[in-house]
Parts: sequence; C-alpha cells; structure tokens
Amino acid sequence: MPVITIVEAYIFAALGHALADTLEDGTLVATIPELPGVIAYGADTHECARELYCLIEDTVRTWLANGYLVPVIDGIDLNSDRSQVLASYHPCPEILEPNGEFYEDEVALDRAFEARRKTA
Repeated sequence: MPVITIVEAYIFAALGHALADTLEDGTLVATIPELPGVIAYGADTHECARELYCLIEDTVRTWLANGYLVPVIDGIDLNSDRSQVLASYHPCPEILEPNGEFYEDEVALDRAFEARRKTA
C-alpha cells in the first residue's frame, strides 16, 4: 500500500469538497469553496480533476511558503509545521511517470470499466 504525505491527504480531502459545473461550450469548471481563487477548467472530468489537483498543490505550497494560513479541511491542518510540510511535497502528477492505465477519453474509460464489470 503506497504511503501518502500529509500534503497529498490534504489535496485529496480538498478534492472531496470540489464543486463542478459545465459551461455553455461544454468545458468543465471546478472550484474548492475553502480555497478561494482555485478554479480549474478541463475538456473532460479527468483533465479538470488533474488541473484542480495541480492548482490546489501550487496554491497550498505558495500560501505556506509566504506565511499565509491554509484553511483546515477535514481536520487536516498544514499550518503547524510549515517547513516539514513544504519538505514533503512531491511533483504534480502531470510530470510524474505514468504507472497505471490511461485512456484517451471518457468513452474509452467507460468501456474499460464495463469490460471489468463483465469479468468480475
């Protein structure tokens, strides 16, 4: 089982608070009410979620590095030990090497889920 840092736990908790909507042109937009100014856009759910993850990470890192208080989300408080929290950062998933299955679009992803349901 992979170990996640407190920063990753915070990001995943924040993602659980995301509010999403679809714009007139079909673009998805997502925000985190507790993190003002964090607004992600994407052509599909996966792109928007990836962008949101990176924006949350960048925002939190910037706030911590500049001494701003980071809102507590789901009981996770990053403010108490800023230097250790900043040292625990991993790069954004966009620049990590892929280690799983990736699909071209949501249609391909849905097909893969359906195929797995049939074999389960």
